[in-house]
Amino acid sequence: MGRFQIGPQSKPFEFMSWLLNTLHKDLRTSKKNTSIIYECFQGELEVVKEIPNKTGMKEDEDDQNGVQKITEGGGGGGHDNIARETCRMPFLMLGLDLPPPPPLFKDVMEKNIIRNI
Repeated sequence: MGRFQIGPQSKPFEFMSWLLNTLHKDLRTSKKNTSIIYECFQGELEVVKEIPNKTGMKEDEDDQNGVQKITEGGGGGGHDNIARETCRMPFLMLGLDLPPPPPLFKDVMEKNIIRNI
């Protein structure tokens, strides 16, 4: 019996995640972790942290999760004593928060719903 069946409802996020991961696993072309699924759907999130009073420079650290870190020190400049650490994190699915919907009101007859814009 499969993970997803006709009839019972499941969360769309779980289905899409399962589908992309299964297709990627089945379509890998070599020992490298790449496939047409990753080429089409994989994105990269870049996060920049500013850390005060840190000097030095480190580049291209990769951790076990595939996150790439680059740290740039503020050398030379008088006011530039801020180190910037840049992390690049690959993803297949990126969850974003949606803004709240506008409030709804009923009309005088309490039958029609009117949006307050």
